[in-house]
Amino acid sequence: MIRDYLKAVQANKVTLVGYLTTIAGGLIKLVENPSSGPALSEPILGAGIFLLGVTELGLGTMEAYRNTRNRLNRKKPLQKPDFYCGITGYNLALREAGLESEIKYPTLSTVMNSLTFY
Repeated sequence: MIRDYLKAVQANKVTLVGYLTTIAGGLIKLVENPSSGPALSEPILGAGIFLLGVTELGLGTMEAYRNTRNRLNRKKPLQKPDFYCGITGYNLALREAGLESEIKYPTLSTVMNSLTFY
């Protein structure tokens, strides 16, 4: 399960950038001098957390990857997702199975429609 999650995070570039940005913001916060003025780390941390929240920590990508991989192994019909994280996981499973011709690339409208704000 952890291996699947790491594959999903690597495939979902928005989640990957979210983790990297959050880590960078945390490191900046550690070395930042609080008396030197406005904190640079806070907007960086906020951006990273926002990206992780929008992609739900990459869990949708992992779920779509595992579902597609299981359907491929059982030779069941595939369910093509219509949201960015799902398409990313779907494509990852197809790429691993050697079915690059079946890969569905997300469009800008798909990405914009996938953004959920709570």
